[in-house]
Amino acid sequence: MRSSFGILVLAASLAACSSTSTTSSGGTGATGSGTDGGTEADDAGGADIDAGSGATSSGGMNGCKATAYMDVTTGTANDRMIMISGGKFDYPCMTILAGQSVMFMWDLATYPLEPGLSPDHTADPAGAASTPITEKKSGSIATIKFPTAGMYPYYAKGHATMTGVIEVK
Repeated sequence: MRSSFGILVLAASLAACSSTSTTSSGGTGATGSGTDGGTEADDAGGADIDAGSGATSSGGMNGCKATAYMDVTTGTANDRMIMISGGKFDYPCMTILAGQSVMFMWDLATYPLEPGLSPDHTADPAGAASTPITEKKSGSIATIKFPTAGMYPYYAKGHATMTGVIEVK
């Protein structure tokens, strides 16, 4: 779980973001923290995520398989942070409780936060009809409260392989 150490990681992450280049083929990396040949990726929480080929995995949404979700329902606010490390979301698939908030912490000008399915996942289940996630394209922290249960997909605009879902119980 995270602690105040997360703020130091944020500074390092923001520094890395400012020096990351993008490509015309969809961005700087795949979702997750490690890869096994570009088709599946495992984040630090053991998530199994489709790395953005456009195909869904085991009925997943935005690349998040059912087994990919990191449960932070009993953690602290510092446990509910999503950052970018190496051009990838560190915990893209997260489970929280209704009423809890998630901090999206990265350079939002470089990686704008967008609600919904990424362009590579339009055949996936749509998620909740209404979402508290709104487009964020400036700053470095967006704290979003999720008042009701549902599945809330998101992605980084212009980096379609950087996808995730907040599952709210």
